[in-house]
Amino acid sequence: MSKQSGSGVSSFTSKSNLKTGADRFLSQLVAHSLDSGWRTADDFLRQFTPIDLMKGLDAAPELRGKILTSAVGFHERIARKKTAESAAEDLRIALEEGVTTAADILSLVSADDRVSYLDRPALFAFAVEDGFFSGQAGDADAARDGMIFLLETALGEELISLADVTDGVGFETISHSLPLEDLRRVVEAALQHGRSGDPLNEQRLLDVVPLATLVKHIPLEAFWTEVILDKVAAPANLVDASKRAKSPAKSDATKDISRPKEPPPKPAVRNGKAAEGGPTSNPEVDGLLEADAVPSVDGDAARRRVIDRLAAINRLPLRHADISTQILFSIDSMYAELASATNDDEREDAIRDAFPNEQHMSTALLALIELLEPTIDVKDPEIAKADVDSLINVFLIEERDHRERGGASQRPSGPSPASGIATGP
Repeated sequence: MSKQSGSGVSSFTSKSNLKTGADRFLSQLVAHSLDSGWRTADDFLRQFTPIDLMKGLDAAPELRGKILTSAVGFHERIARKKTAESAAEDLRIALEEGVTTAADILSLVSADDRVSYLDRPALFAFAVEDGFFSGQAGDADAARDGMIFLLETALGEELISLADVTDGVGFETISHSLPLEDLRRVVEAALQHGRSGDPLNEQRLLDVVPLATLVKHIPLEAFWTEVILDKVAAPANLVDASKRAKSPAKSDATKDISRPKEPPPKPAVRNGKAAEGGPTSNPEVDGLLEADAVPSVDGDAARRRVIDRLAAINRLPLRHADISTQILFSIDSMYAELASATNDDEREDAIRDAFPNEQHMSTALLALIELLEPTIDVKDPEIAKADVDSLINVFLIEERDHRERGGASQRPSGPSPASGIATGP
């Protein structure tokens, strides 16, 4: 994430001039996701393809013409006469030939213009894609900074109140989550205000325990589902409330926090060896669950969302219940990158870059091979213990064959791999 100001809000994300608080919130969120480096211009053009962008700008012909003249090189009079389809094809060719870049194009469309002319739920999904709130990308500090930005921007636009934040998370969750020293300070403040007849309200609570401290100690999923989704995104029609995953009941969340501690997790495993430092405190976040471990967070919303995405592209492993959420996220990320790969080297790089270690990669590839070609017995010792190079080769061949049989996913993995690829272990 970007460098944060003292309040936690990006120090350089510009303010919005749109009319409604919801639109200003979305504009700042999309700008922040790009300014901070959490999302990139290339990510944006994968979400909003040239045809999506040009059709969205039907109501802004001058802006569409500006993109074609500045980024592609058309004369202004010709650019204005282009249909959305023709403009999109010209833009696609310009990108492929290196005449322009995604960053060049995005620099011509302001944050407010994106919200004014493009699909708002798609913009929201773009800005929060990868579930940064769960920390699954491995950067817990960035995840917390992102959540603070969401909360403070929503508060600043008066989409929520401090009471909405504390009510959404729940006082019991707050009391169970805060360190003892912070709780002592809260009690002292409550007694002091009580003597003067002033109740300890939300503002006075945050004077004692700042919002950044709450976000640091309370599971981010609670803020995401109970505050951002329920009280900001859903009322602003930034998500489909009927389709989004329901968050766990608050009583269940409290039980998870207050129940006796589980036995310590098994040592983290990287490439078959225990990682230094002993057991991880959060294997789901660190992506270090053992390959055969049943995920402990089957019910969380982040897992349900990635399962839905993989099911939508027909790439959900048959035995996904036995696969950790981190590996499912990596599979989802891999297919997003495979969609833009144009040769074998790029495809192999996309596969390798998606996984934090070879154990995760092997687990994912075996599960996908089983899905794509059920006749392959992935439990056969010779296959189950195959090296990742062989598994990558088999996976790419099965992807190609699957498409040729008419079972292509919605995010194809690009051209067919070379015929000389090894056929497996």
